[in-house]
Parts: sequence; structure tokens; C-alpha cells
Amino acid sequence: MACPSRCTPGARTAKPAARAMRKTSGCCPPSDGLLMRPSPAFRARRGFTLLEMLVVMALLAMVAGVAAPPVVRWLENAELRGWRADVRARIERLPVDAYVSGAPMEVDAATLLKGLAAQPAGARLTLERPLRYAANGAAEGGWVRLEAGGQVTRWRVQPLTGELVEAAP
Repeated sequence: MACPSRCTPGARTAKPAARAMRKTSGCCPPSDGLLMRPSPAFRARRGFTLLEMLVVMALLAMVAGVAAPPVVRWLENAELRGWRADVRARIERLPVDAYVSGAPMEVDAATLLKGLAAQPAGARLTLERPLRYAANGAAEGGWVRLEAGGQVTRWRVQPLTGELVEAAP
């Protein structure tokens, strides 16, 4: 087995006294003879001790314990934000649905939630009164209240356009 070029040349063929005086680089394992076999001491130093492994695992467990709760909270909030965005998009699409169907529409909270993804736990949608749209897509106006994750969002449905405007809870 040839050593990388950083090792001293001739280390394999030198006389024992010269070999003892020459230092090889850290890349070459100590040898017990001319064939460059690693010494038993070098072979025993490979790998990690059980104590080292336990210390590393304890450190990883502490880092995971500190990082996990914020990550879980962020994932839960992401689900709520996504559901809130879906509800908003569905309400903003209602004037177009009324126009395309050519018939007046009246939508209550249960009907509004039908085509959406599963409602997150603790989330609730309430309407002041059913949302009404004329056959030409004009909205009558109204209020939407969305409670999710301890946050309350109120939207005002603008008359005529059906656009949602965020209002103070």
C-alpha cells in the first residue's frame, strides 16, 4: 500500500535506525515493518468509545428537546394559516360562481366549508347572516368571523364586489 506523497520518500526502504529518525506525516499510520502494516496500537485507536457516543447522544437529545416545541407550534400555525387562506379564497370566489351559474346564490357557513380541506381542531367559522349574491355576481355584503388557534379574524364582505376587507375583531 503506497503512502500519499506527503510521506517522506524512502521510509519503507531505509535502514531501521534511519527509519526511526524520520518522521512521517500524520496521514501515514505508524508501521511495524517494511510492509507498512498498521501497528496494533493504531488499530485499537480507530472508532469512538462508548462514553464519547453517549455524550454526543445526550447533546443531540438536549438540542432536539429545545428545538422541538417551536417547530411543532410553527407547523400547527402553518396548518391554521393555510386553512384560513383557503376559507378566504373560497369566499372571494363566490361572486364568480354566482355569475357563472347565472342564478342567485345564498351561502351559509356549513355550505361554505363543504369544499374545503378538513377543518382544524378548534377552528370555527360564523357568518352574521348567509352571504347572498345576485345572478350577475353582485354581493349583498356581510360579515365573516373566523376563530382558529386562539386568533379571531373578521372580514367584511364588500357590497357589489364581494371583496373581503380585514376588520378589527
